[in-house]
Amino acid sequence: MHGMKIDISLKKNNMKKTLFAFLFLGAGVLTITSCNKNNTEINPPPVNIADYIAGNPDFSMMESALVRSGLATQIENATDITFLLPDNAALQNAGIDQNYLNNLSTDDLTQFVLYHEIDKKISSVDFPISDTISTVSNLHIFSSMNDNGIFINGILLKQTDIQATNGLVHLLTKALVPPETTLYNIIAANPDLTLMKAAIDKAGLASTLQNGGKYTVFAPTNTAFNNAGYMTVTDINNADAAVITKIVKDQILPTEFFNSDFIAGITLKNLQGDDLLVNAVPPSLSLVGSAQPPSTITTFDILGTNGVEQVIDRVILP
Repeated sequence: MHGMKIDISLKKNNMKKTLFAFLFLGAGVLTITSCNKNNTEINPPPVNIADYIAGNPDFSMMESALVRSGLATQIENATDITFLLPDNAALQNAGIDQNYLNNLSTDDLTQFVLYHEIDKKISSVDFPISDTISTVSNLHIFSSMNDNGIFINGILLKQTDIQATNGLVHLLTKALVPPETTLYNIIAANPDLTLMKAAIDKAGLASTLQNGGKYTVFAPTNTAFNNAGYMTVTDINNADAAVITKIVKDQILPTEFFNSDFIAGITLKNLQGDDLLVNAVPPSLSLVGSAQPPSTITTFDILGTNGVEQVIDRVILP
């Protein structure tokens, strides 16, 4: 009987240890469950786009633009929109600081904000591979996609598909700056492109580049035209119209093509109907089958209301 008591005592001690272990583990489970609950609460449900911008200090400059332009309420009340959002760093990458925004007129600030807004939801898989998208500002932006990502006006999206209650947000690496005038006017205003302007006029393409569209103009400098045998505007005007027209059309694409689109080995159909071969390093292009050296881009992505200009160091010739 005495031995039996010892056995019972041991069993009781073992039961106590087991119960203690169970309670300890249970506490651990409860603790872990509680931690998981807290982690879940760190990720709140989506808010509307205006509140998303207002709630993050990284967007403080864009928030100030929304408030001063009076568009915060419009964006808050909008439904099923897409907002291409530059954070403070992206604004600075575009040369924009708070003083710049403060000095814009209300109309210009409104245009700037609305240039980042699209009146429909576009997810990352729905962006056009190469085409325009209309913005609420009534100006278009250009979407392109390649192995390096999704680009808007040649600017990379660094984060996509941020869900909001009234649409989607995509973060830009650089703010979008609305263009102010047409490609023709941009060329005409550049004293280093006077021969290109004369060639466009001679070819009868001024109205084409003055109106709507989505063109790319590879604009040779005056020196480039000099090296091709055209020293003055008079030389352009006295040349055969068919020759000048072909030259000009060989420098123009019927779509927009940005620095980010230069992928080695692809070909592009120009306005003349000829194929251009693209090189990536350095970014350059030449007519397929041409014995001429490639034309290298010297100034990239000058944006117009109807396309983009790339300045080149050689006239694209057969």
